[in-house]
Amino acid sequence: GIDRVEWDASIYVNSSPQIVSNPSKVVLKGDNYNYRIISTDQNTTNPFDSLISNTILYSVLNGPDGITIDNDLISLNTENIELGNHFISIVANDGVAVDQQDFSIFVNSLPSISSSDSITVQVNEELNFDIIAKDDNKLDTLTYHIDPIKGDMVLELHSGILSWIPNEINLGLNVFKLQVKDGHDFNGTIMPLKIFVYDLPYITSVIPKEAFTDMKYTVFITAND
Repeated sequence: GIDRVEWDASIYVNSSPQIVSNPSKVVLKGDNYNYRIISTDQNTTNPFDSLISNTILYSVLNGPDGITIDNDLISLNTENIELGNHFISIVANDGVAVDQQDFSIFVNSLPSISSSDSITVQVNEELNFDIIAKDDNKLDTLTYHIDPIKGDMVLELHSGILSWIPNEINLGLNVFKLQVKDGHDFNGTIMPLKIFVYDLPYITSVIPKEAFTDMKYTVFITAND
């Protein structure tokens, strides 16, 4: 006779998980950084038990001190994190294969403006005002922006020198939005800048040019401002 053994088996064909989400790359120092991981996997069942749904587990391989992960959510409190770039590696694991994502986050400090927020200038006289700002991120390049631009006003993009010759229509208080950016965020540090344009008062009355001895000289003076 012929012996025969029959064996029925199934083969699990695995599809590796793929991390498809993109993390934010900049966070302000002191803020909480949160990144929710999104991944795809064509397998619907567990590779070791077909009665269990496929589950992707996430872990952090590398990251700054204090980084945590809860299921698919990465969190980092940046209060005590140094400014600058920090490298992070995460892994998605379906029990058979893994996908790794490497990225850096930049802990940023916005520029601070130390120059005055209120200045005065005489009408038809040139204003030259040096806007002073600094950034704790020492390698950042600051740019200076003002809105609205009036007349021949010029704000040098990189030096922060504001030039303007206001005319009569600018008399009084002019309020601008001054913004200093460090290149990491769309918005920078904003400060209202108030420029008061004034004109000197002038005498409108006619002053008599003659006076007589032993007589009181009296004149009524009028002026406009």
